[in-house]
Amino acid sequence: GTDGARRARALYNVTRSIIENADTRVGLEQALVGLEKAFNAVVRLFVSEGNVPQPMTIGLFSEKERSVALGLVGNRTWTGRGTDTLHDLNDTCIPVIAGEISLGVLLVRLPDGEEWQPLLRDLFNSVAGLFAFAISKELAQQKAQNVRLSIESHRLQQALLDNFSHEMRTPLAAVRGYAEALG
Repeated sequence: GTDGARRARALYNVTRSIIENADTRVGLEQALVGLEKAFNAVVRLFVSEGNVPQPMTIGLFSEKERSVALGLVGNRTWTGRGTDTLHDLNDTCIPVIAGEISLGVLLVRLPDGEEWQPLLRDLFNSVAGLFAFAISKELAQQKAQNVRLSIESHRLQQALLDNFSHEMRTPLAAVRGYAEALG
């Protein structure tokens, strides 16, 4: 029905936000705003410290929510409201996982009275997978950039050393000639 169409449109918009933005953070922010509007929910993303230079939080986190999210990174199952684990939380914490690597946690607070129906769970599992893809891609790009910088740095060091040794040959030859003449 219309609910299914609304959810399909939300997933489509999330995908577009992530794919069409060169800046991963902007794409993720747009995706979260779209999810909040589509589901009248509060949605936040916490990306773990181990995978980014600074933990990335998208959405307004209270200090408690931030510490809960940090504590749940590495957890591979849904936690919080609507689950058997930490069910007294206001939010449902959905793991953001790429392969074997836990990248972060998606916190979702559904409107009062709304429960996690199977289709909604599937949709948010898909969203978490899209977020994991986007974050993994960003991390891979950062690593590639670091490798390029390292290679360029090594090349510059080698050029400097080559230049220095070339520049030193002439004075050393002259010094050797004077030393031999004096000897």
